[in-house]
Amino acid sequence: MKRSASTGRIEYGRIIWARVADRNGFVKERPAIIVSDPADAHAGTPLVIVAITTTFSDPLPEWHVLLPWNRDGRRVMTQLSSRSAAVVGWFDTVDRHDVIEVRGTVPAKQMGRIEELMRLWYAAKEMDGNQSDLD
Repeated sequence: MKRSASTGRIEYGRIIWARVADRNGFVKERPAIIVSDPADAHAGTPLVIVAITTTFSDPLPEWHVLLPWNRDGRRVMTQLSSRSAAVVGWFDTVDRHDVIEVRGTVPAKQMGRIEELMRLWYAAKEMDGNQSDLD
């Protein structure tokens, strides 16, 4: 799906569309949340993102955060038009020039939960001795 480039600001907590690989290496355009602070990054430093999925079970799986959505994405600050969840642990990096579109913003409540799960996820990885393994 070809999307037009957006002039929205690239900043922490924004939802972007970018080409992101899944756990099997299949790359497709998908929404993701910027979880690094672009202001802290040097011009050539990639953005760290958490992928967003529309395929998940009910009840919500561990490490997932349900995001606000509406069939008419213009009616919700995330601008997501289908049931979606952030997948903490599905990290990737994206170069700024590879951002296809800047869309909505994750509300503070959900961003706080994502941050909490990220701290827990990294702590668990550190305890396992796999802190560098982002899969």
